Amino acid sequence: MEETPFDVKDWEANVIGRFFSYIMGEEADRDIATIKWNSTVAAPTLKLVRCSRCSAPYTREVYRGQTSVQCEYCGTQIVVQ
Repeated sequence: MEETPFDVKDWEANVIGRFFSYIMGEEADRDIATIKWNSTVAAPTLKLVRCSRCSAPYTREVYRGQTSVQCEYCGTQIVVQ
């Protein structure tokens, strides 16, 4: 492999060299694969929200932290738990 000159200080060249070796030595690929297979990201849970007055389903998205929504049909405030 041909050397490429960099205009950097000694410690910068050391860091660049270590990152280059990390990537070219396929360690980065192994680390990424390990993270992908060991991640424990929980899937979002879907919950059907119905109006307590008319029983109509609430079809819009309920955002995290939202405590109530308004029924699209009768206008009643629906408490979200």
